[in-house]
Amino acid sequence: MAQFSDISLAVVDVVISSYLDAYSLCRLGLTTRDLYQTLVVSQNWARHCELHFGVPCSTSKGGTALKLTILNSKALLPPTNTRMLNWRDVFCAANNDTIFIRAAHDPIDIFKILNASPTILLTESELQMRQEIILLQGLRKFPMSRTLVRLYAYHIRKHLLNL
Repeated sequence: MAQFSDISLAVVDVVISSYLDAYSLCRLGLTTRDLYQTLVVSQNWARHCELHFGVPCSTSKGGTALKLTILNSKALLPPTNTRMLNWRDVFCAANNDTIFIRAAHDPIDIFKILNASPTILLTESELQMRQEIILLQGLRKFPMSRTLVRLYAYHIRKHLLNL
């Protein structure tokens, strides 16, 4: 019988880890250093961001380059716009923010969360994704807030102008 260490890292990343939830994916990454380095950049983290936070992320061909799309607006984004994001860090930061968003009583609390520094060091593009996730979750909690809608529209406009 083959041992787990005999299985190729690519097989673990593509096949086995696709059936795991985020917690189990983290636990599996703690078993060996090679497995950790493989799973940290796994495309499964983008899938978990889609499932947990409703942020559409489509994978492009070749590696872990992921095309960042906002509100499924594929017609607005050029096809060459791919960015390397560490989706594991985005997921962890957004998961930490979710705790505070659930405890929010009004839209002002969402602004405080948005302006607070993340618990994980993120790059500029990862920070933009974190802001989008916070705004989306804030709009789900407070759908009638005009200021949240305006801020989300401003965020989308700013992102489209930076392309």
